[in-house]
Amino acid sequence: MMKIRILQFFLIVTLPVCQVKSQPLDRENIFKEVLAFKTEGKYEEALNFLLDLLSLDEATLAEKERTFAKLEMANVMWIIQKYDECLYYLLEAEKDLTRFEDADLSYKLNQEYAQYYYNVGLVNKSLEKSYEALKYILKIPEVDDWQRKLRYLYGSMAYRYLRAGMQDSALNYIYKAQSQKKYPMETLFLYNHHLNKNVSKDSIDFYFERIKKDSQSSTNTLHDKFFANIGVINYYLKNGQFEQAFPLIEEAIDVADRIDRPRFIIFAYYAMVRYYKGIGNEFMELHYSLKLNEARASQSNERLKGFTLAFETTERLSKERELEINDKNKKTLLMLLLMFSSSGIYLLWVIQKRKRKIIHFEQNLDRMKEERVQLERMVDSSFEEVIKMAKNNDPAFLPLFKEYYNTVFVKLDNLNPPLSNEEFKLCAMIYLDFSTKEIAKSTFVQVKTVQMKKYRLRKKLDIDSSLDLSDWVKRL
Repeated sequence: MMKIRILQFFLIVTLPVCQVKSQPLDRENIFKEVLAFKTEGKYEEALNFLLDLLSLDEATLAEKERTFAKLEMANVMWIIQKYDECLYYLLEAEKDLTRFEDADLSYKLNQEYAQYYYNVGLVNKSLEKSYEALKYILKIPEVDDWQRKLRYLYGSMAYRYLRAGMQDSALNYIYKAQSQKKYPMETLFLYNHHLNKNVSKDSIDFYFERIKKDSQSSTNTLHDKFFANIGVINYYLKNGQFEQAFPLIEEAIDVADRIDRPRFIIFAYYAMVRYYKGIGNEFMELHYSLKLNEARASQSNERLKGFTLAFETTERLSKERELEINDKNKKTLLMLLLMFSSSGIYLLWVIQKRKRKIIHFEQNLDRMKEERVQLERMVDSSFEEVIKMAKNNDPAFLPLFKEYYNTVFVKLDNLNPPLSNEEFKLCAMIYLDFSTKEIAKSTFVQVKTVQMKKYRLRKKLDIDSSLDLSDWVKRL
């Protein structure tokens, strides 16, 4: 977390705080300010505004509003896939809520936890937190903007059930969401449901016209307009209307590149792959397929990092809670020994209840370990893909190596004198433990040719003859 603290210190020193002092520092205004930035995809500006807020002293920013700002910070962090920073602010806010009670903040804490777990692939854990959030929000119908919050919670639960493969439950919560307030994402959900199930054309066209308006509405957020636009594109592609689809796909790619959100980029590239496949342009289809795979691999790596962090943090908290439970059990036992013998029954009940909690934690950890193994297998398959491309002398080998081994790529790229593409490729294969014979076989040259290339590389980079070339490359 040191990098977070350094970032906070830098922004506190360099950013003026007058912009937040000049407006009321209540939750409603903080929410509106952050929402305005997110609506336009200005996530850096949102983070700067919130860090600016958190730099204010306690006399200027009340404790509960400070906690609310931390939760808004966590929200922006998971949107831009900064999962370690997201978890840091969630834990900070959770610590705050041990000092005071606030049902609205407890709702938001659980909802942000649900979004965090959903984004790193822990769908069951996400649904658990959603139900916790629902318990809080149903208790406080008088809270500000209650209908919007309940609709947002129902809608997000629907998408989690959909990802878990529970279509009926997903539809149930979508209809609950729409009963509170009409919203573009729920309309899009129903449109996609009708489109994928090949329901009657009249129903599909009905929802299509609604999302088409949503994609052009100036009052909707950038996020909602983007995905409504993707829905319109899907309609055109499915009906073979490629000319109508193409400018909308270009617009989607422009938006995705501008705000640099991996989820947007994946949807936009996937639409372009489908477009070029539809018109029979195999070269461009392959080009965007490679871009799509790079984006997916990058997202998988970020999710694996977030998943690992969630696993390690949950394991640590589980141990701390187990120690706390054991300590409480000892104190309870000592007190009960001084009471009437009849209280022994109560003691057994307390111990059994707490043992069940420990068992529940262990079961959650086992499930998370299994999910972690699955994600690691995904990363292993990506490594195997790089090796396969190198062996086949595939032109896409170097771009893929750059994606998966970015640190090594940067160091090689910064060498002086600079490497040619062939020298760069030789270093990459050495780094991946290819022998001289394997390099010769993969690049269709003789072993002596590879040996000569290695010798010239040594001379060019002035590598001492006492150093093993393979060890030198791997120490980069």
